[in-house]
Amino acid sequence: MDRIGVVKLNGTNYCSWKRKVEFLLIRDDLWRYVVGTKPVPWRAAVGSGSDGAAGADQVVLNAAEIEAWDIGDQKARATIGLLMEDTQLSLIKNATTAKLCWDALKDHFETVTLTSKVMQYSDRS
Repeated sequence: MDRIGVVKLNGTNYCSWKRKVEFLLIRDDLWRYVVGTKPVPWRAAVGSGSDGAAGADQVVLNAAEIEAWDIGDQKARATIGLLMEDTQLSLIKNATTAKLCWDALKDHFETVTLTSKVMQYSDRS
């Protein structure tokens, strides 16, 4: 159990785990990285002309904003990973962002099968 009382994801407690981790990420202002409302920052290139000249479709990335985004996303991803049992970490081994971690867990645990519905129901009790 984490210092704030969140039992680590162990394969049978996904429903309660996801709610508590969502609350934790909201409290720490990291939930927006998970749901994608804090996208990677970018801005359109200045001076793109209406004549379709080369460079009109270029994107200029702001290094400071991207670094800040990376730090926030890494904190969210670390929070998710640290609240998982070691046996569950393989589920997110290829996820490079917090959103991809969350989506991988959702895809794994929220499959529409009778078995998962029974497990989710028993988790609520």
